[in-house]
Amino acid sequence: MEKRTIKERLLIILHLILGLGGIFGGIAFLVDTKGGLMGMTIESLAKIPFLHSFLVPGLWLLVVFGVAPLVVAYGFWKLPDWDWADKVSIMKSRHWTWSWSLILSMLLVTWMWVQFWMFETPVIIQWVFLGVGLAILAITLILLEDQSI
Repeated sequence: MEKRTIKERLLIILHLILGLGGIFGGIAFLVDTKGGLMGMTIESLAKIPFLHSFLVPGLWLLVVFGVAPLVVAYGFWKLPDWDWADKVSIMKSRHWTWSWSLILSMLLVTWMWVQFWMFETPVIIQWVFLGVGLAILAITLILLEDQSI
């Protein structure tokens, strides 16, 4: 196994943190679609009229910010050659993990800003995950510039 730089290890750790947080939050919203396990209420969704429960946000958290970042962390660690992952990669000359990392980080930053708009009084965990998203974005871009993987 090749030696990873500190930046590469940090990127993997950040994806693991995001993935575990997404799985926790997603399952909590799926178990209690009224949001109570996460300290939320249905009224929290008032600014988005087509949402009447936390079912859709729970699925989004579980899949997009839970499973996908864990797949990316594994991908950065083992660099598997998966055709299905390559098919949705936006950078065909690089390993699929780079595209996925960029896309996930931009989705996370956008998701956090939507939450800031919806809830008006952000809580610390929202600021933490905004930081995680910005850090993933920055480190991914720095590593893309530094390396040709």
